[in-house]
Amino acid sequence: RALSYAMERGGIQRELRDSRERYRLALAGSNDGIWDWDVVAGQMVVSERWAAMLGYSGTGVVADVEDWLGLVHPEDRSATVAALEAHMHGGEPHFEHEHRMLHRDGSSRWVLTRGLAVRSAAGAPLRMAGSQTDVTARHGYESRLLHQANHDALTNLPNRTQFLERLREAVDRCATPSSRSCAVLFLDLDRFKVVNDSLGHFAGDRLLVAVAARLRTSVRPGDLVARLGGDEFAILVVDLDGPARADEVAARIHRAMAAPFAIGDSQWFATCS
Repeated sequence: RALSYAMERGGIQRELRDSRERYRLALAGSNDGIWDWDVVAGQMVVSERWAAMLGYSGTGVVADVEDWLGLVHPEDRSATVAALEAHMHGGEPHFEHEHRMLHRDGSSRWVLTRGLAVRSAAGAPLRMAGSQTDVTARHGYESRLLHQANHDALTNLPNRTQFLERLREAVDRCATPSSRSCAVLFLDLDRFKVVNDSLGHFAGDRLLVAVAARLRTSVRPGDLVARLGGDEFAILVVDLDGPARADEVAARIHRAMAAPFAIGDSQWFATCS
């Protein structure tokens, strides 16, 4: 009987070792950081990978959940807390939220945090464990796609799509009785075809980039300059107290455009209509 018990105990210990090894390999292969929060004691333990994502080394204990939340980017903290509390109070079956975490070097990382609470018989949360996945690369890719969809590739100005969206928003705001006015200025370059025909399309592109830069400095903060296509630009002028203010912006643009543009070894005057 003693031999049988020893063999059984040895088998259980081997199974535990094998289980821990599988768990360790799974963690290493997943590239996720792991966290374990003892809700009753108010203590959180984080894995080495979790710490490394934020520029720290080794495993460690975060003394309190507030210390963890202190590493969440300030702009994302309230939404993260709301998502966490929704699960802790039983409103959501699990915790899953994307937010930024503050890195040790002062930058931030986008992460996907998942977790699941272990509850008492009465439903009170006792413990919560989960993972943290670095999704910074995906967020960067999505941001670049969104920027490309809404900006002109040559001048980096907002494109027609973004201009029309902002225009609809401005018109909606102007529909309220207490709001101020907005105006749209549309312009194209005089003799732009001459530049393309005489100096080539590369010179024409350089002129468009220079015009875009000059237009940016000719409007007020809050106004929107967009390239609609070709040599056509539009400016959305907001928060006006009357048409005369839009005329002032147009006059300022004409004055700015009166100075010559240096294109290669030549100077060009690119007035606008």
